[in-house]
Amino acid sequence: MNKKGFSLIELLVVISLIGVLSLMGLRLYLQEQDKAKEALVNANASTLHTLIQAELADKVLTLEEVITEIAPGAGLHNPFNHILMNRSEDFPQNDENLIPGRIKITLSEGIFYIQGYGEDRLLNLLTAKK
Repeated sequence: MNKKGFSLIELLVVISLIGVLSLMGLRLYLQEQDKAKEALVNANASTLHTLIQAELADKVLTLEEVITEIAPGAGLHNPFNHILMNRSEDFPQNDENLIPGRIKITLSEGIFYIQGYGEDRLLNLLTAKK
């Protein structure tokens, strides 16, 4: 007897393997997306750090000026919710209003501390002083 084609079992095994490999690839893809979002938050924090440092070269800044004028005017976008960060509420001074993508700015003894918030944790800490 001459057999042509594949049996049903062989086809099911191949389809199952393709499904398992697809799920593994999807999981890795989603992890890389989260890393990319956190990298954007770090870039936003670095941009704010540069802006604050540039302003500090010219004058003494208050935390209020940074949160109401400099930070909202920086044109930053939150990579987690895709919203333009142009309000002072997007730059909290404490840990209560931290949602992913926001940047926490505090001032202590003349030093500004700038820290982005990732998916579930605070990211790197940047400092700016005169």
